[in-house]
Amino acid sequence: MIETKSNMEARPNSHLFALVIGIGKYALKQFSKLPGAVPDANEVVNWLFDDLNVPRNQVSLITDEAASRAGIISALEAFRSDDRIRQGDPILIYYAGHGSSIPPPEDWECCGISVGRWRRVTWRLCFAGSQWVGNRRGIRTRG
Repeated sequence: MIETKSNMEARPNSHLFALVIGIGKYALKQFSKLPGAVPDANEVVNWLFDDLNVPRNQVSLITDEAASRAGIISALEAFRSDDRIRQGDPILIYYAGHGSSIPPPEDWECCGISVGRWRRVTWRLCFAGSQWVGNRRGIRTRG
């Protein structure tokens, strides 16, 4: 079943949890500033609240200095100890910031599309198991 805004609203409680990370300012000067990273992360948070009706207490947003390695690991560990999250509940992890690329595993596909080089799975492809969670128009991904 494809999840749309209308049938998401019909569900009394969202089981979607999210960690949204935006890093635009880096301590190391070798990394350039990314003025769009934190606004992009904020836009995803707004999408979760406004379009998908995810309760605010199920979304964690960490940005800039708080999004250190230790901060990200701590946020991920919080999911593991959160008694509200049950097996099969979707968890969205969105990251806006500097990254790198790696070759994908052999014969790896993303949503039926063969991927030759995986840079990132854009947040526009948000799946929870086999169910489509959403697509946000108007936010461009940067390559």
